[in-house]
Parts: sequence; structure tokens; C-alpha cells
Amino acid sequence: IVSSICLLIMTTSRANILGLILATAVFIYLSMKDKQRRRGLLLLLTILFGFVLIMPVYYKSLLLMINSILSFDFFNETGSDFTRWHLIKNGFYFLLNTFGFGTGAGNIEYWMENFSKYSTNQITNIHNWWMEILTGYGIIIFILYVTFYIKLFCNLYSIYKMSKNKIETTISLSILCIMAGFVIASISSSSNISKEWLWVFWALVISFQGKCCYLRTKVKQFTCDGRSGN
Repeated sequence: IVSSICLLIMTTSRANILGLILATAVFIYLSMKDKQRRRGLLLLLTILFGFVLIMPVYYKSLLLMINSILSFDFFNETGSDFTRWHLIKNGFYFLLNTFGFGTGAGNIEYWMENFSKYSTNQITNIHNWWMEILTGYGIIIFILYVTFYIKLFCNLYSIYKMSKNKIETTISLSILCIMAGFVIASISSSSNISKEWLWVFWALVISFQGKCCYLRTKVKQFTCDGRSGN
């Protein structure tokens, strides 16, 4: 985890850093139900606070680095922020021209190269997971996907809150943090849809959620049958 965080910061990817911050915030918030974790978090915060008091120079350097990394400029025509903003605007333009049905799977780059309204400095990949789904597959598929994503998150949260199995709560908490961070982090890379490992990960997440929900249903049925004498 430590090496991955260091690598992430070295890449200076703003979306991924923001995703990490959001995932960490979700982890801290959800972990508050456990006394041992609360004590561990309190100890960590105490150590960090002591480090800031002893070495304030490093604290100021960290703030300056974060401020420089997370700054945005949508008006510099040669910058990446300007290009990304125009890629999104072209995505909505394509969606409007296709009456909300999208360009079709794998056609965004062709449309961006031949029918774009706003300049993207010859960049054709839309560089945004959510816009890629919306522009490529249309409004209906996008709404269904977002609904599925929220439902999956809620089911995993329910497993985390209700399950008494430590393995299930640990895995569900990890997935919840990843899903929260992914909402922001996924707007950074050029295309996640073509990454096979990501689909394998989501398949495992869905399988885990389905298995836990299935077992909970069976336990409820067994309990009800036992009480009724069947």
C-alpha cells in the first residue's frame, strides 16, 4: 500500500490523488464502528500531529506540492485541462447528434477525429470512464450502469454493516473504498474499458456480493422455517 501510494503521488495524476483521498475518507468514516480501529486511527493521527509539530518544514512542502498538483487551468489552450474539457464537450455534442443513443461501442475516437466541434489538440480518446460510457452507449445504458453501480455499492455496504464474518466485512470495506475512489480516479486514464484485468476485478466484486446476499437469504429462510416448525 505504501509503495503504491508513493508511486501514485510520483505520477502527479490529480484524479488518482483525489480518488485516493476520497477512498481514505470513506475508509476512515466506515471504520469508526470498530473500537480497535478507532484507537488505531487516533494513534496514527496523534503521531502525524506530533510529526507536524516537530518538522513543520515537511508539512509546508507537502501542502505546496499538493496545491501545485491539484491546480486546474481550463483556459490554457496547450494544457491538458483545456483538452479534457473540450473532449467532454465533444462527447455531449456527439450525444446530442445521435439523439441520446451514443456513437456506438468503439466509435468515439472515429467521431472525435472526423466530427468534433471543439479542438482537442489531435487527442481522440475521451479520457473519461463515465463520458466514454455515456457517449459511446447512450443515455439509457448510462443510467442503467450508474443505477447498477449504486445498487452494488449499497449491497456491499449492507454486507459490511450486517455481516458478523470478519473476512466478509474486511473484503466489503476494501471494495467500498475502491468503488468510492474509482468514481474520481477513472476520469484520468485514457481508457479503462479495454483493460481486461479491470473487468476481472468487477466480476470478482459482483460474485462476492452475490454469494454474500445468497447466503444471507438462505440463513433467513432457514431461521423462518425453524421458527415455524417446518
